[in-house]
Amino acid sequence: VVSEGAGVLILESEKTMNARKARPLAEFRGGTYLCDATHMTQSSAETMMSVMREGLSRAGLSSGDVDYVNAHATATLHGDGEEARAISGVFGPDTAVSSLKGHLGHSLAACGALEAIAGVEMMRNSLVIPTRNLDEVAADCEGVRHIRVNTPMKLRNILSNNFAFGGMNTCLLLSQV
Repeated sequence: VVSEGAGVLILESEKTMNARKARPLAEFRGGTYLCDATHMTQSSAETMMSVMREGLSRAGLSSGDVDYVNAHATATLHGDGEEARAISGVFGPDTAVSSLKGHLGHSLAACGALEAIAGVEMMRNSLVIPTRNLDEVAADCEGVRHIRVNTPMKLRNILSNNFAFGGMNTCLLLSQV
């Protein structure tokens, strides 16, 4: 379901934050962006894995350091299966995974910011929000730990995926402070 929304993340250097005696909500560890342009709307698991691995490398983290993956998961047959295969390929079956689009709808250009904001709040509250309305996991989406109920969990590091039109693929890594 397409939705509307807006969200703003403010990235501030540690120097200016300390100068104004502010406290951070989270630390931006790194991320990556890759435009493969092989298909207008269908990313591939290989590209998604490449983006996540490069993001981890830039953040100085390993897959075992990530406690939660916020999946892009738009409820499309092709996209969700490819993303589940990619997440499984990078993180294996034990890392918590959910999508917020069942709660918010797909806000297109705003979804990355909104989902990162929700991820920060999940870290702050030690609670993983489940994928809403996920009653039955499709066979091609198995192999990852789908969170289907509110799950208390200490989150040190999270990864947020966005795989968009035109082959634009991104991931952000955020850490608890």
